[in-house]
Amino acid sequence: MKKAAILCLLAIFLSGCATYRFKQGLAPYSGGYVVVRDGTVIPEYTFGKDKTVPADLKLAEERFRRRKEMVEYYYEKMGTVSNRVKETLVDYPVNMGKLVTGIFRLPFIARSEYKYEHDPKYREMIDKKEEERQAKERERVKKYQAWLDEYIQKDLELEDRLTELKPKLKEAAAAATPEKPPVAQESPLQQLASAEVTAASPEGAAEKKEAVETALEEAEKAETPPAAEAAVEPVKQEVKPAPAKKSGGLFKWKVFSKKEKPAQKEKKIYPDEEGRARLLEPKVLILARPVRGVSPLKVRFWGTKSYSPGARIVDYSWDFGDGDTSSLANPRNTFYSASFEPRKFTVNLTVTDSRGKTATSSIDIVILNK
Repeated sequence: MKKAAILCLLAIFLSGCATYRFKQGLAPYSGGYVVVRDGTVIPEYTFGKDKTVPADLKLAEERFRRRKEMVEYYYEKMGTVSNRVKETLVDYPVNMGKLVTGIFRLPFIARSEYKYEHDPKYREMIDKKEEERQAKERERVKKYQAWLDEYIQKDLELEDRLTELKPKLKEAAAAATPEKPPVAQESPLQQLASAEVTAASPEGAAEKKEAVETALEEAEKAETPPAAEAAVEPVKQEVKPAPAKKSGGLFKWKVFSKKEKPAQKEKKIYPDEEGRARLLEPKVLILARPVRGVSPLKVRFWGTKSYSPGARIVDYSWDFGDGDTSSLANPRNTFYSASFEPRKFTVNLTVTDSRGKTATSSIDIVILNK
């Protein structure tokens, strides 16, 4: 069962894959390479200047890799090719559904055909709609073809720039080649090994003995550290073992001595009575909409956002700056101005809480000239 499911998925996947093939083009593209997608020749894959195709297969392959995605996008929009995955997984079930539901549409289709054959006005209307639809389709395809041609021209310009830059890039890469690293100086042991290799004949026995003795002396000097740089033995520090934790079963008790008492939570102390009074004052918040406009301007105010710590607001007193007042929490007022210059009204709100404390805030309303 699993093998059958895997084979089915593989068949669906392969049916949704498009096949591509390079071949020598026929007239008017003879003498160059074109790409065939599922049996359809798409010259835009390899187009050059003046809509010619390249005679070099390598150049055709490079252009195909660059343009494949964009060319297929425009061809799908023009309706020339279709997405194979969509055609396999979506279009086939949709067409089957249309075939099944088409049985119920047969009476309407027959009625439309009869009317088209016997009613000249109806036939003229249907023909006109079909011509308009075909004209729109031609315009749509022409628009996408123009966009595709523009994309091909830009791709060719990019190709020319890359062709011009290739020699410069090669020269820069050659100039940036790193030099060979300097040869490291041989150590005494390496000199010993080389002396043994070179002294293979009996005549070089004396030279071999002198080279060995010299190398050994230099190796001993290099390995023996000077007295001033002798390693100092680190001082061992006593590490007291941590006291073993005692477990009390399911419950653990922590005992504090007289010296080790838990830190008590600090009480919040106000610096003075004046600072404490400021913290407990009411806070006035005014909202207005709109805050500027042309006369007469109707403005709505909100004062219910005001609050008082540890108390509640019991009174609202509004002074709109134009002689009008209000004691509502969310009043309305209309502002008038006959001057040619913008005029500003300062609106004040005073609130009183249940402890008798008051606070005031203000907002500006601007009346503009028409």
